[in-house]
Amino acid sequence: MLICWWLWRRRNVFLFEGKRISKHAILASVEAIWRSLHDAHSRFSQSFGQECVTSKLVAQWQTPPEGWVKVNIDGAFSHFVSGVACGGVVRDTHGNFIKGFLFKGLEGDCLSAKLWGCLHGLKLSWDLGYRNVILESDSADVVDLLRREMNDLHADRNIIAEIHSLMRRDWRLDVRLISRWANTAADYLAKAGFSAMAGFHTVVSPDAELYSLLVKDNG
Repeated sequence: MLICWWLWRRRNVFLFEGKRISKHAILASVEAIWRSLHDAHSRFSQSFGQECVTSKLVAQWQTPPEGWVKVNIDGAFSHFVSGVACGGVVRDTHGNFIKGFLFKGLEGDCLSAKLWGCLHGLKLSWDLGYRNVILESDSADVVDLLRREMNDLHADRNIIAEIHSLMRRDWRLDVRLISRWANTAADYLAKAGFSAMAGFHTVVSPDAELYSLLVKDNG
């Protein structure tokens, strides 16, 4: 059924947008959906009658250890807005805002938006000179993709390959899964990316709303 739906979507995208979706992209997407359903079923089976696995994630943002910085990232996707967006925040061991970013891309989906966030968050942290970095995302799929070997047929293989290349640089990097309630600052910047011009933008100082989220995190 998934393959039939993708073939139908491939036809419509070609007819109405003039774009082609490759067979490899379709197979990779079907595989990713099947894997997600399988993992979800496994987690449900293991946790039946117990607390949901995701409920064990800490709901409050936590400062990184001494000598480390933490970059939180998130992505945004909407069927009603052209393109995708992502954003992120770099903070020090005291929770102080160092720098933020937002990025607006021309095409993609929810997963690719979050992967763009990882890529730009890591690039920004490296360019700022930090070599002890914790990268946090509220997407289990993203964290899983970053922690294991890349599937060459994955639809986002180019972004994933670039992220893996960054991760192999000479630094200490810890990739963590967090609750979305501990990721509100990055979520705010990701959604703000829809209002930005296409491309990458740094945030030197937080606006009032972002500042309030940062204060809440440190509370």
